Order: sequence, then C-alpha cells, then structure tokens
Amino acid sequence: MKYISYISLLICLLIMLVSCSNANTQKTVSDSKEDIASVAVYLERINYYRNIIEEYEDEIIDLKKEIYVSKYEYESRIEHLENIINNSESEKETLSPTRPNESTSGAVETDSVQVSTTPKSDDFKFIYTEASKTAIISAYTGSATVVTVPESIDGYRVVGIADKAFDKNTAVTEISLPKGIESIGWFAFRGCSSLQTVSIPDSVTAIGYGAFDACTSKLKMLCSTDSYAHRYAVSYGLNVKS
Repeated sequence: MKYISYISLLICLLIMLVSCSNANTQKTVSDSKEDIASVAVYLERINYYRNIIEEYEDEIIDLKKEIYVSKYEYESRIEHLENIINNSESEKETLSPTRPNESTSGAVETDSVQVSTTPKSDDFKFIYTEASKTAIISAYTGSATVVTVPESIDGYRVVGIADKAFDKNTAVTEISLPKGIESIGWFAFRGCSSLQTVSIPDSVTAIGYGAFDACTSKLKMLCSTDSYAHRYAVSYGLNVKS
C-alpha cells in the first residue's frame, strides 16, 4: 500500500513537470511570434522613413537645380539688357540729337532704334537698328502654320526673336529660323501648343528663360550636335534631332 502511494506521488510529479514544460514551450512560441511581429513593424517603419528621406533628397536636388538655372537665366538676362543699354548709348553718342518723328516707311524713329508699326512684311512686326542695319522679330502676325523667318526684312538683317514674339500662337506647327540669327527671347514660343518642330541654326548663342514653356511634348528641336541649341534642348529635357 505504501509502495502504491509512492508510485502515485511520482506520477503526479511527472505530470506536473510535463505541464510546466508545455506551458514554457507555449510561452516561448508566443514570445517568438511577438518578437517577429515587432521586427516586421520596425522594418516597415524603417522603409517608410527611408522613402521619405529619399523623396526629400530628390526635392533638395531639384530645388538646387531650379535655383541654379534661375540664377543663370537672370544673370544672363541682366547682362543682355546691360549690353543693349551700352550699345544704345554708344550709338546715341554718334548721332545728332533729334526729336522722334514719323518716317516715310511708317516707323517711329527714336535716335538709332526704330519700331516698325507698319512693316512692309505683312507677317512680322520688328524692331530695327539703323546704325547696324539689324532687326529683331517682335511679333508674328501671319496665319500660316509653317513659318520661315526671313534672313532680312526691308534690308535689315534679322538677328533675334524678341520676348513673347510667338507667345500663345496655337496655329503654328513648324518654325524655321534663318542663318545668322543670334538669340531667342524670354517666353518667345511659350504656349505654342501645336508646334511640332523648330529649326535652330548654329549661329544662335542665347535662348531666354521659358522660351518653349507649355509647348506640346512632341516638340522637336532640329539643330547641330554640340551647338548651343542642342545643349539647351538636352538640359531642359526637350526632344532634339541633329
């Protein structure tokens, strides 16, 4: 009888040990699941913050590019205007002072620079300089969809396209600029939503800020490789064909 009691007690102890072991095992499994879940949460948060940091870094780079481009464009614009003022002053000194008057060609004369109000060319308005015999296209007034800017107008060599000359012209699809033209002004072709191609010669050495803003994504610039126009197109992500 006493022997049976010992056996019963031993069995009870074994049962208790097994129960404790199972409980510990279950607790360990539960703790492991919680640890795995915690690690997953932390990894997810790390990825989230990493993505945010990358977005901010990209934004900083873009802002720095914009600041650089804007600074360059404004400095170039200021230099361009200062050159015009200096050239005008130089030409003014070589001329005798006269009061503005209406010329026989319909241009309003103010010293050496004349603004054509009734140009002989029906498709273009322009500003010309008598001393240098050069002209700058100030506006396109024609209705053609394919436009070829002439090398000269009324005997004045065309050297530039003025600011906003073709601004918001939605009819023009092709524009060809002449050899000898040197500059394209700010927003010169902005909003030309139908413009498909622009031919730009190697003589162009300055293209103003926003010259092709709000144009169609199909716009293609035709120019020589390594020309100023080619480098401009590449820097602004425009389509280019050499």
